[in-house]
Amino acid sequence: MITGLPTPYCDLAHGNDVNGETEEWVSASNDEREAALQWGRVYMDSSYTYGTDSAGEYYNEVDPVPDGIQTANALLGNSYLKGELFDAETQSGTITRQDVKAGSVETRTDYDIGTASANADPVPAVTGLLAGYASRSGGTVSSPTLVRH
Repeated sequence: MITGLPTPYCDLAHGNDVNGETEEWVSASNDEREAALQWGRVYMDSSYTYGTDSAGEYYNEVDPVPDGIQTANALLGNSYLKGELFDAETQSGTITRQDVKAGSVETRTDYDIGTASANADPVPAVTGLLAGYASRSGGTVSSPTLVRH
């Protein structure tokens, strides 16, 4: 677990059940999987607004957390390991130019955003799982402050 990131909505066993056959999940260590689940929760909490149950408790705060939320967290953890989780939010469209320079490290990538919808949902399967629990807020993903020991 990474200090400074929230505890995932699902445990490692649930993540293994959901993602156990994918190449990225299988090749990751347990520590890498735990961190991926934490980043999945960061993405969820930044991108979705949770509703409340009949008792007025937010769905992401009830015990136990509903299975749909746990499974969504597991899928997002796998997306993190694939390198897709935050990339989908920040880089959309067709690459029109890509420059790389080795001496003193320089890179440039230009995107034609006219080829992608600005309102496209980068993780529709997760949004489907969260239907009834949360709605996509469409905000930007903010990273928490990390503490290095």
